[in-house]
Amino acid sequence: MIQNIVTPKGGEVEFFEGGRGYTNTVIEKVIRDWETEEITSSKKQSISINDLILKECNGQIDWLHLDVEGLDDKLLYSLTDEQYLNLDLIIFEVR
Repeated sequence: MIQNIVTPKGGEVEFFEGGRGYTNTVIEKVIRDWETEEITSSKKQSISINDLILKECNGQIDWLHLDVEGLDDKLLYSLTDEQYLNLDLIIFEVR
C-alpha cells in the first residue's frame, strides 16, 4: 500500500484533519465547509502526482481514480503528457 499526500508539485504543504481523522485535505475551505468537529493542521511533505506515478508505479498505470477533496482537477492538469496518454480510464470527483 502506498500512503502519500499527493499534490500537483510536491513539497511541504499544510495538511488539515478533522474529527477522528476521517476527513483530511490540503485545501482548508473544503474541510471548513462541512466538518463540525475540531480541525487541526500540520506541515507535511507531499509527493507530486507525476513522481508518484514514475517512482511508485514505474510509470506504468492503466487507470487513475481520484477522490482527493477538492484537488482532483489540479492533479489532472498537472499530469505530464507521458502520464496520461496511455490511461484507459480516469475517474475523478467534481464538487
